[in-house]
Amino acid sequence: MLGAACAVVALYFLGRLMVNRTVGLIAAAVFICHPQFLGNLTNARDYSWVMFVAVLSFIVLFRFADLGGRNWAVGCGVVCQVCRAQVRPVQIRTEEVRADQ
Repeated sequence: MLGAACAVVALYFLGRLMVNRTVGLIAAAVFICHPQFLGNLTNARDYSWVMFVAVLSFIVLFRFADLGGRNWAVGCGVVCQVCRAQVRPVQIRTEEVRADQ
């Protein structure tokens, strides 16, 4: 639940950063109503946190493109590494299942 709420707020911020406040509100409202979001929200896995980190990576990437600087570059690397760490265990389990068959 908390990851989904963070994803909605981050998507609003991303829309506001790219265009304006109205676009951010519309994007967050459409995101909340999307069936995939609602399915991930009620699922016991950490998909909502993956959605949050994916949106956060775009925010950091756009800030780095706008402002430049070492801090935003390091932030982009850290967020991408967190996203990779969240997705990687699923890939390892898939490879182990295939090896057993």
